[in-house]
Amino acid sequence: MKLYPACLVFVALLVAALPARADSARSLVSLNADWHFHFGDIPGAETPSFDDSGWAQIRVPHTWNALDGQDGSKNPSIVAGGDYARGTGWYRRSFTLPAASAGKQAYLEFDGANRRADVYLNGKLVGTHLGGNSRFRFDISTALNRGGENLLAVKVNNENNAIIPQSADFTFFGGLYRNVSLLITDPVQIETMDHGSPGVFLQQKSVSSDRAEVAARVEVANHTSAPQSVSVRVKILTAAGIVVTEGESSGRITANGSSDFTAPIAMDHPHLWNGRTDPYLYTALVEVAVDGRIRDSVSQPLGLRYFRIDPQQGFFLNGKYLDLHGVSRHQDRINKGWAISPEDEREDFSLIAEMGCTAIRVAHYQQSPLWYTLADQQGLVLWSEIPFVDEAIPSPIFFDNALEQMRELIRQNYNHPSVFFWGCGNENFDAGKPFAEGVARYGPLSEHLIKELNKVAGEEDKTRLTTYASFHSETEVAFGIPGQPVVRYQGEPQRWYTDVTAFNKYYGWYYGEPDDSAVFFDGIHRRNPEQRIGVSEFGAGGCITQHEPDSYGQPGYQRTPMEKPRKIAFGKIHPEEYQAYYHEQTWKEFKARPYLWAKFAWNMFDFASDGRNEGDQPGRNDKGLVTFDRKTRKDAFYFYKANWSTEPVLYITSRRFVERTNPVTEVKVYSNAAEAELFVNGHSVGKQMTGDDKILRWPAVHLDPGANQIRVVSSSAPLPLSDACTWQLAVQLAPQKP
Repeated sequence: MKLYPACLVFVALLVAALPARADSARSLVSLNADWHFHFGDIPGAETPSFDDSGWAQIRVPHTWNALDGQDGSKNPSIVAGGDYARGTGWYRRSFTLPAASAGKQAYLEFDGANRRADVYLNGKLVGTHLGGNSRFRFDISTALNRGGENLLAVKVNNENNAIIPQSADFTFFGGLYRNVSLLITDPVQIETMDHGSPGVFLQQKSVSSDRAEVAARVEVANHTSAPQSVSVRVKILTAAGIVVTEGESSGRITANGSSDFTAPIAMDHPHLWNGRTDPYLYTALVEVAVDGRIRDSVSQPLGLRYFRIDPQQGFFLNGKYLDLHGVSRHQDRINKGWAISPEDEREDFSLIAEMGCTAIRVAHYQQSPLWYTLADQQGLVLWSEIPFVDEAIPSPIFFDNALEQMRELIRQNYNHPSVFFWGCGNENFDAGKPFAEGVARYGPLSEHLIKELNKVAGEEDKTRLTTYASFHSETEVAFGIPGQPVVRYQGEPQRWYTDVTAFNKYYGWYYGEPDDSAVFFDGIHRRNPEQRIGVSEFGAGGCITQHEPDSYGQPGYQRTPMEKPRKIAFGKIHPEEYQAYYHEQTWKEFKARPYLWAKFAWNMFDFASDGRNEGDQPGRNDKGLVTFDRKTRKDAFYFYKANWSTEPVLYITSRRFVERTNPVTEVKVYSNAAEAELFVNGHSVGKQMTGDDKILRWPAVHLDPGANQIRVVSSSAPLPLSDACTWQLAVQLAPQKP
């Protein structure tokens, strides 16, 4: 583009008015390539002279449990955790510093190492991190060989190590399973060593459609030997990159000291972050300058929103009711474990968004930085939690680590507008307490830790709510004067310690029938009308290779007595049809109860749980709505898509039940179209109207021997829709005459 002289003068004046920028305020250099790996502990593996030429050459993300963590326990005496490799893995690689790093601070940054990581540089221990899911950094500025090669060695261990979690219904994939980087900053910097956080905390003090007030707290560190007078400027940019407002703060930092600076930000008539309808994001650009020269800068997302939960009416975002419905998500994939790629993450998120979810429970641990960014950008509400799952053990290390992981979770994700809830625990109990039906396993350890975690979360973040996932039932016990009973309700007390509560309930799978969930939740709601309650888990197994006659939900259908559900749940047969029926019936109950502030199906994807041996694959929890390899959306996926998504849906269920023996069958279709017409072998079987449950049924459809073309069409959607599949009816041979 040609600039005329007047333009050149204007640009020159504009450039002169801007603060001078450092050559490179901060840089992040990937260290993912060129690693050598060995499973097993070897003395001296941290020393530069150690010979690792015989080790496997790998790149991170990496796990040593990609295969054995998903294949099921080979040892029948192992009940939990399976027989996958638990122990020490060593990682080694060399690197040299970039030329531009002279005089800079240097840090090693790990986005995730499961579960304990001991990090050595040039043979010296630079730090140890306990916890498998959060980012951590170590300052290596004084340990570096700045003029030559540096040997980085990392010892990773995925045994229990007295940290959370001790046990869980998923595989603890060991390794450096997320990115490893070298972070280079100026000596005067936005703090890098505060629990892996960005060093910037955007506290939304007051937000409405009329005005937003934000306090931007910026931690600044001075790694020089002289005091520094610094100025902090926070610019708020629109999605188009235009500065709409800014705030400033300044002060003096002592030599080798640090200080917090708070810059107030105000904006009239802000564009609100409004969930999936309009996930509008500003950017907060934070700059630290000394003598007018910018020494460091960090960008953070800013989504302005306000919310509340009413115990009778549910969740409200920006003053309007929003039905929070969605899924929980485990991050592992078939043959990869937790060592997944950004493309894998994006595909997972797109599948969740496609189904029409408005919320995600990020279970049972902190997930990748990209996951939170995608939620910010696409407007899904997140419940994010630490991995305090199952057991609490009597160990100071255990307690301290749980509190530390809560601080890491909050500080690292504080600025993500998609995060609304901090999860403090899931189905917690004291180690050694026996489990029996109707007997609570809670005890003083788990109860006390939930209290402490709730307290820490409240201290760290006063703008969000804490929550807990409970699995205990309440048992009614009548006592008192005859004729005037007093009812006492028993259950784990920690369920009411957090701001809001949710329950993991599997009526119709492990116990009872699907519609029993209505009795349970209505009872809890009636007895605790001021408590804000939701559903943290519900689900049933479903295998796309297993099918049963299509009798579920039809007149006369009766399931076998309920001594069978646990046998079915932990048995070898998990028909896809029953999973779909379970979700149809359960969602009908939840949909009718707006007081449930959220409803999270368990789980979006099949996932590895190496101690399980059920369904058609050992080592797998098959409650996913999508298969472990992400290639197949199960029938239940389309049920929710028809109910939750605005995208047109027309889907024939039981399509994988190809080999048929019954010549009379029901054809069931999920659709959000007003009506559809069924054709079998080219002949119309008639039209059906879609009900509120988004289900169309054609009962008693006759099939011909051999191949049957099943086709359904609808012209009532914005665009014509059609779906088709083929079912094969076995030819019945006439009996031979004697």
